Amino acid sequence: MGRPQNRQIIILLIAAALLIGAAFWFRPSSPLIAVVPHHDLVKTERAELLNLLSRRARPKTILLLSPNHFDAGNGMITTSDQSWIIEGGAKKIEPDRRIVGALKESGATAVSPSAFDNEHGIRNILGDIAKSFPRALLVPIIIKADAGAEQVQKLHDTLSALCGTDCGVLASVDMSHYQPEVIAQTHDVKTLRALGALDEKQVWQAETDSPAALYFLMLWAKSRRAEHFNLFAHTNSGTIARNPDIETTTHIFGYYTKGPVAAINENICTFTFAGDSMFGRGIGARFQKNGFRDLFFNLGDRVFRGTDISWINLEGPISDHEVVQDLRPDNVNFNFSAAAAGAISYLKINAAGLANNHTINQGQDGLGTTRTLLENKGVTAVGDPNVVSHEWTTSCAGKQIALIAINTFADYSNATRLIIEKKTEGNFVIVVPHWGAEYQEKHSPHQEALAKEWVAAGAGLILGAHPHVIQDAQVIDGTPVFYSLGNFIFDQQFSEKTQRGLLIAGSLDDKKIKMSIVPIKSVNLKPELLRGKEKKQIIDKLCSGLPEYCTAAGLEIRLK
Repeated sequence: MGRPQNRQIIILLIAAALLIGAAFWFRPSSPLIAVVPHHDLVKTERAELLNLLSRRARPKTILLLSPNHFDAGNGMITTSDQSWIIEGGAKKIEPDRRIVGALKESGATAVSPSAFDNEHGIRNILGDIAKSFPRALLVPIIIKADAGAEQVQKLHDTLSALCGTDCGVLASVDMSHYQPEVIAQTHDVKTLRALGALDEKQVWQAETDSPAALYFLMLWAKSRRAEHFNLFAHTNSGTIARNPDIETTTHIFGYYTKGPVAAINENICTFTFAGDSMFGRGIGARFQKNGFRDLFFNLGDRVFRGTDISWINLEGPISDHEVVQDLRPDNVNFNFSAAAAGAISYLKINAAGLANNHTINQGQDGLGTTRTLLENKGVTAVGDPNVVSHEWTTSCAGKQIALIAINTFADYSNATRLIIEKKTEGNFVIVVPHWGAEYQEKHSPHQEALAKEWVAAGAGLILGAHPHVIQDAQVIDGTPVFYSLGNFIFDQQFSEKTQRGLLIAGSLDDKKIKMSIVPIKSVNLKPELLRGKEKKQIIDKLCSGLPEYCTAAGLEIRLK
């Protein structure tokens, strides 16, 4: 009788071993390293992604990173050891108190449960975590906007040592904010490129609500050797609402797995150009006292932030001190207070054109001071008011872009030669001329003759300045020419036309250039984006000369 029983026991042991082995071999083994939006407009897509990832990963603890939307708490990086009650008390998510305690002990974070009271970047994700990862513990982390790379690196290194292979990471991050759809989509090109390439430098320049959280995500992916970014979805609230005029939020859903680095938008360079910008006279008198921050109250600091090249035409010199402004309307001897350089940097502009008739207003010394102040703020000073001798060549998404600023009211005799030279060297050449007649809405024959000459020499894009009003546009032999972008920041309130301008936002790759026309207006001297009927009228007027290139999505032109 003993032998059959022994045989049954052996069979049961073998079956148990097989089940344990099957559980071992078929358990989810991929790390959880993902970015999801906290914008509940797309909560269905978010739930779908986390459900998908739950089949691949079973982390014991989830590190949930979010921006600190309300600047709550005393720490730059804050966590909490509280239990989380969700779904009306039906479910509870427990914290990983061991890790939270160790974070506090290390000084990598502060611990403040009250800082999380209204933090939707955390709370909006909890229901999805409870459903997809019901056994996981939680370490919620909120990061203030001023947190730097060193602080995030310390957080990563501390958590990496504490977690081993037991932790997954979710970055609860919304992307472009407050911009119309066309600008937001342009900004996301760079964000996706950074995520795909795990480019730690570019991610800090991305227009998102938490570059720091994305930086942590990249560090975690690299340390886990999960360097392939998989894009699950990319949406925009303006597209969903079918309203291109509303302030939008964009959403990127994705996750990292083992594999080669993903090539996303690797050949696409993005840009935003604005027109004439003057920080003196009436602008300076009203706004320089607080560093010009009130000047941008209606515009915000995100319009230029998400593109590779962001440019203004700077109509005057910057002094190294505060300047008492001469408010006479016939005063054209400009001098901007030192705070103007900080204001340009605040907008995340990385290039300022100096090839115009006002940057020499305070002489060569004033011009030199302007260059120094801009460069100290990380803004490249491009061009010279007297000669065409200063060009800016920058590497952008694997290609070389040469920007040439030309003041046609001085000696520009070598402009064509310089364009040919830069084109021959393999650059895509963008020409920014200061030309034309003030307040004239139609370009002159002289402007067109120069444009044709420069296109023949190799210019791929021409964006003009100086007339202080929007002028018309053409495509000459495949090269778009916007003869004047009008005013961006100016105190010319004597007409509606001088209080209108254009932002040109777009991208270029090896085959095409895409551009969006974004009209702006000045309201009590403050720039803001135009919307609605007047916006459409300006775009329609410009597109009347470009009928074969304009679409509802903007302009698209095949490169020669």
